Amino acid sequence: MVCDSRNAEMNDQPEIKTLRLRPHHISCIPFLNFDGDRLDREFFQLLTKVKGLLTSELDLTVTVVEGVDDVCQACPSASETAARVRL
Repeated sequence: MVCDSRNAEMNDQPEIKTLRLRPHHISCIPFLNFDGDRLDREFFQLLTKVKGLLTSELDLTVTVVEGVDDVCQACPSASETAARVRL
């Protein structure tokens, strides 16, 4: 899951957002423009959401991971082996 949202209303604390990302996704996604016509709709929406979080969310926690991350997991053409090789 891209965002881990805790219920802010029940415990009166702010919403916590967490992303698990590979290093190149952290450095590349904020600078990319995505073509919604050429990408799977759900994957396009995820990339747009991740980009928005990386560029504007002050309370974002990013965990750097090796292998499949939140972006790779949603990619229609990715596999765990391919993600590991491209790290």
